[in-house]
Amino acid sequence: LSLPVNQTYTQSLNQITVQAGAADYVMPVVMTTTYRGRETVTTAFGTFETCKIEFTAKGSETPLTSWTHWYVASGKLAGFAVQSNSSDGLTQPTKIEVSWN
Repeated sequence: LSLPVNQTYTQSLNQITVQAGAADYVMPVVMTTTYRGRETVTTAFGTFETCKIEFTAKGSETPLTSWTHWYVASGKLAGFAVQSNSSDGLTQPTKIEVSWN
């Protein structure tokens, strides 16, 4: 990944909630994705060079929500999230299953 650190992509969309028997509920949402750079992450499965990506979402009627994922930067597991951080705290996968044909 060759992005400048702190490069941000912002997208505005309408989140639609469909409820049976009721009118659809539409709420404008602004979602932002920011590349925070490379970090080394050690898990039970090994140590990985990762790309740290931060996500935020803010709805017209909801508070700002943010979460972060660390994705393996290269190799066979490139793109696989090996660590996440959200309001639930820092987590890492407890099981990884990969199959190559």
